[in-house]
Amino acid sequence: MAYTERFTERWQLLDTIVPSVSTAEQNSGWNAVANYSRIVVIIQTGAITSGGTIDADIEIGTTSSGGTTATMTGKSITQLTSADADKVVVVEIRPEEFTQSGVHYPYMQLELTCATQNCLVGAQIWGEVEYAPASTTNIDEVVD
Repeated sequence: MAYTERFTERWQLLDTIVPSVSTAEQNSGWNAVANYSRIVVIIQTGAITSGGTIDADIEIGTTSSGGTTATMTGKSITQLTSADADKVVVVEIRPEEFTQSGVHYPYMQLELTCATQNCLVGAQIWGEVEYAPASTTNIDEVVD
């Protein structure tokens, strides 16, 4: 079967945390998630110095600047250590998961925390659009 739809027509790059060496917390911006049928967060590690750790949480908020915030239940990654260098971790989120404890949170951000020692890590947040085509504003080039 031939596909005529591009991945980039269905999935929109919402935000990135550019790969960098860090010993501190890094956050994506707050992203509106109301018009997406799924959200996928892709985290990729490089070198993690011995003794270093990487944690990641999905933070949800009521406004575009966070407003009332919470950490999304069940979407924190298992802590990564130096044994997890050069790994890829994927977090998938469904629309109904943005309602927690009776509160709907229409915004999200990714929080990556590198602690103790240097860690090389970066991430991307992708959303599957409800109504195609997706915007390619955040993509530098699409090659068929």
